[in-house]
Amino acid sequence: MTIKFHMDCPPYRKGDVAGFSSEKEKWLVEDKEVAKYMKKPTKDKMVRNSKTKDKTYECECGREFDSPQGLGAHKRFCEKAGD
Repeated sequence: MTIKFHMDCPPYRKGDVAGFSSEKEKWLVEDKEVAKYMKKPTKDKMVRNSKTKDKTYECECGREFDSPQGLGAHKRFCEKAGD
């Protein structure tokens, strides 16, 4: 899930959008109350002129993505994804 900050929380500023592990997202949204969960987008912005598809692409760490491009971008930085 993606969250949007509604308060400054260094290094993030009000209005920034970010994704974290589910534990850290819960901590930021429910415990610190500096962010809110965002709704799932209706369009996949990684692919021009496409609608979000029902198919999801899952990483070894458990995160799901709507496009293979999103999964590929995530895998470059994911610590749990295999080489």
